[in-house]
Parts: sequence; structure tokens; C-alpha cells
Amino acid sequence: LLTGIKIKSRTDIMEVMKTFHQNGVKTVVLSSVQLETSEKLYLFGSSILEGHSRNLLGWLKTDGDLKASCEKVVNSLQCVLRRTIDFASKKGKNVATMELQLVQSKLDIENPSIDLKCLDL
Repeated sequence: LLTGIKIKSRTDIMEVMKTFHQNGVKTVVLSSVQLETSEKLYLFGSSILEGHSRNLLGWLKTDGDLKASCEKVVNSLQCVLRRTIDFASKKGKNVATMELQLVQSKLDIENPSIDLKCLDL
């Protein structure tokens, strides 16, 4: 929506990221993208960070590795959601009324097991 480009394919994704980069955005992450040819949700990312710009928040532990950063974020979220669903089912509660089990997921957030992998295009 921000670029005026409707995303239907990977070619459109590349065009959107290129447009953002041309407008000065150093790192672009597009999440929850559903392409017309798939029912899956995808996360796409691109970065042109250099030098000290890499030392930002989530990049500190991955040394500016966008792929590793995205894998950690997605897998951390999956761990939290799994723990929340497990807790809700054990307590016989509806997941929709449960709070996310963030404190209980501290170790998974800090160092998630990488079950979902990012692929280079």
C-alpha cells in the first residue's frame, strides 16, 4: 500500500523492496505476505545496512544478518504461541482469553530453536 504496488508475486515483492530502498529505507521486512499462488504466509526481507548502522536493537546478536534476525523473530513468536496454546489447553481455557506466556517463554525468546528457516531468493 505504501508503494502503490499490489503484491501478487515474488517479482512484485522485489519491486516493492527496491522502491523502499530507493526512497532511503535501509532495511525492509514484509511479513504475513500471501502470494496468489500459495495459501502459505511468507516473510520477505532485504537490507542495505553498513558499518555502525548494523548495531541496532535486534541486530546486535546477529551482527547485521537479516536472515538470522528474521529466523529468530519468527521462531520466538512460534515458541510463545505454542506455549500459550499448551497452557490454555491444560487449564481448559479458551486460547482467545489467554494472555501470551511471555515470561514463561523468556529462554525461547532469547535463544529460540530454529525450526522455521528463511530461504534466500
